Amino acid sequence: VMLANYHIDRRGLSWEKIRRVAFNERINPDDDRLSFQIIKDLHRTGWSGISGEAERIHLKRVLLGYARFNKTIGYCQGFNVIAALVLEVTEFKEECALKVMIFLIERVLPQGYFDQSLRALSVDMVVLRSLLHQRLPKTAHHLDELQRNSECENEPPLTNVFSMHWFLTLFATCLPKSCVCRLWDALMLEGSEVLLRASLAIWAKFSKRILSTASTDHFYTLMGTLCEKLTQMRQVDINNFMSIVYTMSEFPYPGIAELRNRFTWNVESHPSAFTHFQKQLSSMLHFADDDPSDSEYTSCVNCSSDEKSLSTSGASDMAALQKRYKLLRQRQKQAAIVI
Repeated sequence: VMLANYHIDRRGLSWEKIRRVAFNERINPDDDRLSFQIIKDLHRTGWSGISGEAERIHLKRVLLGYARFNKTIGYCQGFNVIAALVLEVTEFKEECALKVMIFLIERVLPQGYFDQSLRALSVDMVVLRSLLHQRLPKTAHHLDELQRNSECENEPPLTNVFSMHWFLTLFATCLPKSCVCRLWDALMLEGSEVLLRASLAIWAKFSKRILSTASTDHFYTLMGTLCEKLTQMRQVDINNFMSIVYTMSEFPYPGIAELRNRFTWNVESHPSAFTHFQKQLSSMLHFADDDPSDSEYTSCVNCSSDEKSLSTSGASDMAALQKRYKLLRQRQKQAAIVI
């Protein structure tokens, strides 16, 4: 909260004005649309960390408050996961939670991470794949081979289905809560490269098992098991994981800024290629809008207030991701036939 206050003061923002706009009881023109989306997400995630009606009201007010504050972004799918954990950490103090949300999205994460273009997220997906080739060349090459030998060569990169989910929820659904809190501390202190470091640490942890896979279907089945185990890490494993995040390289990680700049330039210079990539990411994000009855999808953005609940949600999360991947692949096959 101190870092958030410093950010707001440094920007010369009037917190009193922000507070009045964000938590105004009067209905704004966009409130109905935003409230509908927020409530739909809260309902379909089956949020166990926000179990009571009073807690859900707190969460809705913070999410609506941020959407009023930042009308460019508004509400993005996955914000409920982030805001719920922020609320829990701030003991359900709405103003403190909103300050932290503003600090996270405006100061910590790259600009455009959560906007409609998904530009910064798309860039980091490419940066991560580049880092995987640098640090885990055998694993990266194996994944590339699986991709080339799959039934549909136009499917999204195998790592994207998982890494995008990790990034959009800031790992809140993928790790034990105590580990998530430590990772968020590092994120706020060291910056957004912590997301890339954590992803590299996870893929390194999975590397040996991934090399045994013979097909994309085998890969996704294995990932379901591995990701479930990830949510059940013991304290010693958490300590080791955080040690890897911090010691894999000095801060700032050499080359990340250059990679981000290069791939951002590539995106701006080759808009057609970016548009194709953006559509792949959007397809993975918005299957729920295509099929609102798909209850399996809803668990993909599920979060929990305790580590037991996080662990039990892992299997359903991965099953939903596998289903989304298969649906996307089917659609791409159909599109290829039409073309």
